[in-house]
Order: sequence, then C-alpha cells, then structure tokens
Amino acid sequence: MKYAEDCDGFTLLECLIALAIASMALAVLYEASGTGLFATRRATQTELALSVARSCLADMRARPVLSDGTREGDAANGFHWEETDTLVERGLHPDSPAGALFRVSVTVSWEGRHHLTLSTLRTSAMTGAGL
Repeated sequence: MKYAEDCDGFTLLECLIALAIASMALAVLYEASGTGLFATRRATQTELALSVARSCLADMRARPVLSDGTREGDAANGFHWEETDTLVERGLHPDSPAGALFRVSVTVSWEGRHHLTLSTLRTSAMTGAGL
C-alpha cells in the first residue's frame, strides 16, 4: 500500500487530543449536574425542616400557658424537633393574660449533622407553682 501525501484525514494524535478534550468537558458537565442535584436535595430537606419548625411553633401558639422546659419529638422523613421555652421576664400582674414573656426556640435536625432553628417571643399567662 502506498501512502498518499495529500490525504485530508486526521492523525491518531489529533484524534487522541480531541478525545481527551471531550472527556474533560463531559467530566465537568457530570460534576455540575451532580452538584445541582445535591443542592436541590439539600434545599428540599431545608424546606421540609422549616415546615416542621413552623408546625411546632403553630402548636405552641395553641397552648394557653407556657412554662420553662423542653419538649421533643420525631416528625416524618427522619426529622427530629426540640422546642425550648425559656422565661425571659415575669409580668407585674401574674393573673394577666400577658403575665410572662417567653423565648421559644424550635430546632429541627436531620441526618445527624444538619439543623435549623426558629425562635420567637411570646407572652403567656403564668402558672402558679412553676413561675
């Protein structure tokens, strides 16, 4: 076989370089899509944790009287919540509806390493013995 000098084909080296460039581009695209999926999953979990925390705060608003202490429990999808009620200030008139000011913090944790905390202040009637 005779080699033609004016052949317009690609050499093996050119093909290998083109393959290497294409491989690097695909690796970058793969990494970007993986990062995007991770961020979407994390945002979804944070949204669910926020929903659990808001639900706990809504439950707290339904209770007529608060007292110093901690409550905790488990929610769906592996979320664990903890509510801490801390007396901030006693009112001047213990029998008034706004007898005490409480700081209420709800912390929701998941997967053992992520957590989200919501805090608010709430007035509550004071109970006799605890306050």
